[in-house]
Amino acid sequence: MGIFRRLVAGLLALVAASCASAAPILGAGQGGEGWVAIESVWEQGGAWSLYHAPRAGEVGTMLRVRGLASQPEAIAATGGRLMLVYAPAATERDAFRSVRGLRTEALYEGRSYRYTPPDREEVLAPLPGWGELAGLLAIERGAVALLREERGVRAGLFLYDFTEWREVPLPDRLDAANPIALAPQGEGYGVVEHRPGGSVLWTRDTDGAWASSGLMAEEDEAILAGANSALVGVRRSPGGTVLARLLRADRALALARIEGAPVDFTALAVGENILIVWLADTRLHLEVISSSSGEVVFSGDATRQSILSANDLQYLGLLMLAVLLMVLIFVLRPSPDAIAEVRLPEGVAPAAPGRRLLAAAIDLAPVAYASMLIWGASPLEAVGLDVQVSGAGVMPLLTTIAGVLLLQTLCEWRLAWTPGKLLTGCRTVSVEQAKRPTLRQAFVRNLVKYACPPLAAMIIADPTRRHPGDFFAGTIVIAPATRDADAPPPGG
Repeated sequence: MGIFRRLVAGLLALVAASCASAAPILGAGQGGEGWVAIESVWEQGGAWSLYHAPRAGEVGTMLRVRGLASQPEAIAATGGRLMLVYAPAATERDAFRSVRGLRTEALYEGRSYRYTPPDREEVLAPLPGWGELAGLLAIERGAVALLREERGVRAGLFLYDFTEWREVPLPDRLDAANPIALAPQGEGYGVVEHRPGGSVLWTRDTDGAWASSGLMAEEDEAILAGANSALVGVRRSPGGTVLARLLRADRALALARIEGAPVDFTALAVGENILIVWLADTRLHLEVISSSSGEVVFSGDATRQSILSANDLQYLGLLMLAVLLMVLIFVLRPSPDAIAEVRLPEGVAPAAPGRRLLAAAIDLAPVAYASMLIWGASPLEAVGLDVQVSGAGVMPLLTTIAGVLLLQTLCEWRLAWTPGKLLTGCRTVSVEQAKRPTLRQAFVRNLVKYACPPLAAMIIADPTRRHPGDFFAGTIVIAPATRDADAPPPGG
C-alpha cells in the first residue's frame, strides 16, 4: 500500500506541476481577425489547440477551431487567411519547412464561422528550412518570412505570392549579425534591425529600393499594427508586467500596463485592439487594449460567442410567448353555445380577407414609419423581419405593435373604423347589436390579433370571417354586400 500511495502522490504532483506551468503560445492577427495556437494536452484532437478571434465577434470572444497534431514554429494571419509554418525535424539539415493554410468564412452575420479545409490544413509551398525563423508576416499579396542563421552568418527575406516563396534582397547596409525582425507597414512590411545604438526600420518601395528610419523599439518587443498605421510594441518586464508602447522614430509613448502575465504569453492585433493572451489554469485569459486610447476594454477569460445574438434571443422569447398565448386562446376559447348568433343588417356581409389585409396594411404603414424614425430602423426591422441595421433589437417591432394596437383600438371604439377600414369600406361592429364595439371589445380583439398574428389567418377558414380575437370580444368586421364580400350567414 505504501508503494501505491507514493505512486499516486507522485502522479498527482506531476499533474499539479503540469497545470501550474505556463504553456507555450503563439499569436497572429491583422486586418480585424486574430488567431492563437497553444499547447494543451487537455484538449481532444491534438497536442496543440487553435483558437480564432473573429472579425464580427464581441470583444473577448475566442472560438476553438480544432486540434493541431504538432507545434507550429510560427503563425501569421490576415484577411480571413491563416498560415502555419512547421520547423523541419532536427535530423533533417537544410530541409524545407512545412507550410499549411486555413481559410475562414463567416456564417449567420458573423456569429459562426466555417473553416476550410474542414478536417486538415491546406498544403502550401514549403519554405526553406535553414536558420531560424526570425519573422513571419501575412500581407495582402501573400506572406513574407525572414530567416537568419545563428551569429548572423547569413539572413534571407522570402516573399510568398500564393504559389511559391521567392527570395528578395535585404538592404545592403543591414548587418545580419544584429537581431532582426519583421514589422507590419500598412498592406506591406518592414524589417527592423536592432543595432547597439538603436533600432532601424527598413522599408521597401515599389521599385525595390530600401529606405531607413529610426524606431524606438527594444529587441524583445513584439511589433504589431495599431490604429492609424501606428506601430505598437509589446514586451514583458522581468517583474511580470506587460508593457505596451506606441513606437515612433524618436521616442516611445507608454500605452498600457498589464500586471500578472506569465512568461509564456502572446500579443496580437485585432482591428484597432491589441490582445494579450495567456493560459490561466485551463482557460484562455485575455487583456484587450485599445491601441488608440490605451484603455483596457476587456479583461477576463475568453468567451465563446453564441450562434444566437441577443436580438435573436429576444425574438425567440417573443415567439415562445406568442405560442403560449395561442395555446391559451384555444384552451380558453368560448364554446359554440356561448358564441352569440351573428345577425347582420340588410345590405352588409362579413368583409372579405382581401379587404381586411389591405386595411391592415394601410393602418400599419404610418405607425411602422414612425417606429423607423424613432429607432433609426429599416422598414423590415419595424415589422420584425430584420434585426441587423439599428441594433435596437425587438424595440422597433414592439413600438410598431403598440402604436397600431392603440390606433385601431381607439378608432374602432369611437368610430367603428380605422383609416384603413374607412378606405376599404369596412367597419368593426358588435355581433349582438351591430353597433360600434365598446372599448373593452375593441382592445380585446386587437390585443389577441397582435399578440398572436398567425391567428388572424383563421378568417379564411371561418364562414363569418372572424379570428379568435373577434370570438373573445364578440365582434365582426363587415362591408357592403358587394361581389367581393361574402354572402350573409343564415339568420342575417
